[in-house]
Amino acid sequence: MVAGGGGRRGGARAGAGRSGVILVVACLMALATMMVGVGGEMMEAHTFIAPFNDVQVDGKRLVSKDWTSGGETQVNQNFVRLTPDRQSKRGALWSHNPLGVDAFTATLKFRMHGQGKKFFGDGIAFWITQNPYWAEGDVHGVSHAFTGVGVAFDTFKNTEHGARHRDVAVFINDGSRSREDVIGGFDGCDASLRYHGERADFSVTNSSRAKVTLEGTTFSVQIDPRGNGNWFQCTTVDLAPYNLPE
Repeated sequence: MVAGGGGRRGGARAGAGRSGVILVVACLMALATMMVGVGGEMMEAHTFIAPFNDVQVDGKRLVSKDWTSGGETQVNQNFVRLTPDRQSKRGALWSHNPLGVDAFTATLKFRMHGQGKKFFGDGIAFWITQNPYWAEGDVHGVSHAFTGVGVAFDTFKNTEHGARHRDVAVFINDGSRSREDVIGGFDGCDASLRYHGERADFSVTNSSRAKVTLEGTTFSVQIDPRGNGNWFQCTTVDLAPYNLPE
């Protein structure tokens, strides 16, 4: 599993060999990720929740021994900042371990925010891929040639998406589809996910939540935009036509 983030742009089934998760934003805080497998048991190796007390020999904090950070990511005691509030920054967290299950539910708690007057926040993505490490690229932080499925939370209306932009979008690839095919056809929904750090009502307790579920070949996403329990069904996608590996 891999998680990663990137600043605003300037310029299946989960088989035993599948890993990957990625978050993409300008100033994103990853507050927690909890993954539950069949039967409701916690998947400890794919879950992280503050406080983060493990420290490496160089003095930098770790989410846990099962996760690695990269790019601009900074692990603090009570949250992970994937990127600073600056343009064109990227960061990532990824799990070293394969999922090893055919069904799961992952709940993500995060905040996309910034202090810019026009552009702030941007995007974050959660990827489940065959890559055991972060392969940085041009599709919400990863290479378009991934094999698997990802959920992007994107507050910036990119020109290549045109009128088809969705704040939450599911991207799928079997490793052979072109970048244009991947970003040109997707399912998703709109949701208010961005926080402005200069607003009078902004609080450090602000957050959004997403619930990603895979059961058989059915992949679904639910969103709680303001983290207050008001969940709605964003999209449900059948992965069967994409012939993803087991």
